[in-house]
Amino acid sequence: MRYINFFLLGFFLMFFSCKKSEEQTPQQFKTSDIAGVWIMKSINYSGQSNTNTDDVEIKTDYRAVSSYADYTINFKQDNTYSTGGGYILDFTSYTYPYKNKDGEIISSNSSNTIVKLEDIEIQKRWSLDQEFINGVVFSDTDNQSPVVKIISLDENELRLDYKSTVSEFFEEDNQEVLLTYDIDGEIILERSSLQE
Repeated sequence: MRYINFFLLGFFLMFFSCKKSEEQTPQQFKTSDIAGVWIMKSINYSGQSNTNTDDVEIKTDYRAVSSYADYTINFKQDNTYSTGGGYILDFTSYTYPYKNKDGEIISSNSSNTIVKLEDIEIQKRWSLDQEFINGVVFSDTDNQSPVVKIISLDENELRLDYKSTVSEFFEEDNQEVLLTYDIDGEIILERSSLQE
């Protein structure tokens, strides 16, 4: 009996003490790792938007995948960047059923559209914080800085995780409207042979 107790004690100690820590040290990148001209290979994201007025709340899920891109971003050594070109997105959305201000139920709706973003010319500052690139936006309609995390980086490819929450407040039909949308996606950039 004594041996069984020692065996069980040993087993539990071994089981609980051998768990590996799942925390990983964040990667450290340098400006020189990122500096240069990059060309967008693809962008895809999904998310949800919420439109709220005094009487109505509308929820929409969406997904966008690039079908064409000639968008470039030039990360400079002085921590400024500039962009040019654009991209085309195949945009799919699904709006959930909701009640309008008269209490009528509006049925669900789905749509597919092509969204074309052209001549995106941005000049701003950027910085690195471990594996995060701060200050970078990928369209001239981004009014809040997203969270851009480096997923992977090698000589020729930069893969980024892109998260953003944007809120817009406006008035329509004499009602105040709050539009909030969350974006979660991935951007893949390819290093250009052009120098900065």
